[in-house]
Amino acid sequence: MARHNGWRRTRAARGMLLGLALMAGGCASTAGGPEVDRLAVLDPTEQMQAAVQAHASGDYEQAAEGFSRAADALTGDPPNRAKALANLGAALIGDGRYEKAVAALEEAKSIDPRQYQTRFNLGRAYTKLGRLQDARLSYMAAGQLAPNNPDVPYNLGILYEIYLNQPEDALDAYRDYLAKGGAEATRVQAWITAIEQRQATQ
Repeated sequence: MARHNGWRRTRAARGMLLGLALMAGGCASTAGGPEVDRLAVLDPTEQMQAAVQAHASGDYEQAAEGFSRAADALTGDPPNRAKALANLGAALIGDGRYEKAVAALEEAKSIDPRQYQTRFNLGRAYTKLGRLQDARLSYMAAGQLAPNNPDVPYNLGILYEIYLNQPEDALDAYRDYLAKGGAEATRVQAWITAIEQRQATQ
């Protein structure tokens, strides 16, 4: 039963976090922007805009293509190249290409190590690859960059409980999530109660 609950939990986490991945690249609103099939002839700003649109519509393959083109065109602009690479990593996670996502995100991190989204999405990609300690370290780094963001302890709690079998650490993370005012408080409190009940019967 616990494994089934964990499966549902990881699915909930993935669904909640998809929209948190993208970083603006100094672009205007994407409303009324170019069609995504024109990516090859767009300048980097327009490529980023079109790729954001593709990502929002769930077309992660098209989004990845656009962010990749933008990153290639921004070689001489490291800050915006880092944003394009971070967004590329997010799109590749959505498309299930986790090794390539890690490569893009690690390059983004090497350019700009202070971006929360990059570290957070590295945690997601490393979890998918079974590189659990790397995932833990990435989430902890994300937490240092955004100490009030409840999504970090949410994912850390899932990592500790479901993947690492560390219930005490999971409890600490879930309680931290509640303390930070996370929107899934009722759900997370139920997870805390379930862990405590299992511990009481051991």
